[in-house]
Amino acid sequence: MTPTATEPEVVTLAKMSDHLAARMAEAERALTQADAEIARTALEAERGVGDDALRKLARAEKRRDTLAVELERLRMAGQELERQLADERDAAEARERLTLVAEYIAHRDAVDRANAAMMAAIEGLVPLAAEANEHGQAAGQIGLRLGFHDERGRIGVKPGYVKLAMRGVTENVHGSERLLNEARGGLLRDWRTTANGKRAMELQAALSGDDKAE
Repeated sequence: MTPTATEPEVVTLAKMSDHLAARMAEAERALTQADAEIARTALEAERGVGDDALRKLARAEKRRDTLAVELERLRMAGQELERQLADERDAAEARERLTLVAEYIAHRDAVDRANAAMMAAIEGLVPLAAEANEHGQAAGQIGLRLGFHDERGRIGVKPGYVKLAMRGVTENVHGSERLLNEARGGLLRDWRTTANGKRAMELQAALSGDDKAE
């Protein structure tokens, strides 16, 4: 038996092992029958039953010897086949583990690349955060001069909503879209809808003479 183009070697060897085991069982049955034949012919020879009793005994013994040699050959072949089968199973397991290791390494490398990209994106927020805080401080000071409610320290970067957005992005939990929507609503809220925003727009309209101002 030879392996087919698509049949794994371990499967082929297992089939050969089953076939060889069947042949060994058949040879063992034949050898048992030969021993029984020898016993019968030996008894006939001792009793002197028939002129050819000794010839029948010799033929039975020769057949038994031939079967014994054949059975021993099959046993040796079976031992070698089992060794090859064990080696092939070990090799197949090693190949499978090598594939798994390669997949594991690929996934871990992908995680590192994604984390590196996220870190770069976060570091890219630094100048944006500085810009927001700078303009927030300036707006707070000007708001005081205009008589608006004190907003110092409350406008600029909104860390609470930034953290909420990061939770929505990084945590694989139910409701992550809700977290993102909430963070989006907080970070992207139009400042003109706040109390001071409305006052600023009304003041601008009044000072510019815009009669359409709300």
